[in-house]
Amino acid sequence: TQQHRNHLMMSGFILVLELISCALLTQSSFIKLL
Repeated sequence: TQQHRNHLMMSGFILVLELISCALLTQSSFIKLL
């Protein structure tokens, strides 16, 4: 259904946001190590 598709898109969007924030955290910690 349309609602189910919207829920999947929302979950994917949140997952991408979490991956980006995780990558940013890792990048900043690498910069601190350097």
